[in-house]
Amino acid sequence: MKRIFTIVGLSLMLLGASAWAQKPDQQKSEAMDSRAEKAVHITQGPNVSNISGNAATISWTTNTNGANHVRYRIAGGKNEWQSAYHQGGGTTHTLELTGLQPHKTYEYQILTRDGDVRKQGEFQTK
Repeated sequence: MKRIFTIVGLSLMLLGASAWAQKPDQQKSEAMDSRAEKAVHITQGPNVSNISGNAATISWTTNTNGANHVRYRIAGGKNEWQSAYHQGGGTTHTLELTGLQPHKTYEYQILTRDGDVRKQGEFQTK
């Protein structure tokens, strides 16, 4: 029984040591990603189109690959943000905003991978 605890204890120590050893590289990679994301700039748009009573499409272009993430909610409201996200990134971005209510003004924010607001605006549903 003592051997089992010793083996489990050693395994956990090794696992912790390997995770700790990888952390600086991971932090360095995340810092590089963060810097690269901050260098992304919107060059065209955003444009909101195909607006209906319950959906809209938002599109924009960036100078280099960037995140595809928009959050939106009824303007001035205290309601939670809804999110539209497409994994990956690119220079041409198009996302559909769904679950909207008719005849409402919505605010939106285009976000970086870090969650910083890159650009914001408003539109009204039909």
